Amino acid sequence: MIVDTLRALVHDNLPAHLLEPGIDTSLLAPGFDPSDRREFCLKLGVPSDARIIVYTGNIHAANAEEMLALYNAIHILNRRGTKVHLIRTGTDWCPGFNYEFERLSRRYVTHLGFVDRCRLVEILKLADVFVQPGRAGEFNDYRLPSKLPEFLASGHPLILPAANVGLRLRDGTDALLLRRGDATEIADRVADVLSDHELADRLGRNARSFAVENFNWQRSAMGLENFYHATLAARREQRRPVA
Repeated sequence: MIVDTLRALVHDNLPAHLLEPGIDTSLLAPGFDPSDRREFCLKLGVPSDARIIVYTGNIHAANAEEMLALYNAIHILNRRGTKVHLIRTGTDWCPGFNYEFERLSRRYVTHLGFVDRCRLVEILKLADVFVQPGRAGEFNDYRLPSKLPEFLASGHPLILPAANVGLRLRDGTDALLLRRGDATEIADRVADVLSDHELADRLGRNARSFAVENFNWQRSAMGLENFYHATLAARREQRRPVA
């Protein structure tokens, strides 16, 4: 299973194992020289004096409403006087929402489309905070958004729903958890992080520690091998004839 909430869907008699993804945490080490950051922002056309939210992922029918909440949260924060800019990568497949996204993108969003891997790593380092919008429910409970391990490993604060991997993160210690997932809640949580350096530092540090501990290819591979051996041994034991 890619996320442990899927255990609820597995029959009690079936062996089950949590197989977590691995990432190169050294590649995603936090840190960006201020002058390099300004230069990179200039290259991307992003205001270097803004606080930056990075979202790396596509928009499609299943997550379009959640992403609209994020876009609206960006506008709420700017209306409140906090200069915030969203950098997005990925492609969009939601024709019914095109007008809304276009309208909300005119001032505070830079959409870079598909970018190659090495450039993506640099973009992740620009973030002051990451937001995975949404709330608990059938769509989010049983999946692991592929960007979350990288967000955590990047060592910046993360805001995400109280679902899937969010259920394993301590609210206010490892991340900030969304309950409603609406634009106002997202804006409030982002404001909490941006206004409290101690909170932001704690969240980023503990997020990276969680990623280093849990998203390790070697550990995942060894755990899977051990699971196979244990499952096969138990099956052989069941089939052994009784003397």
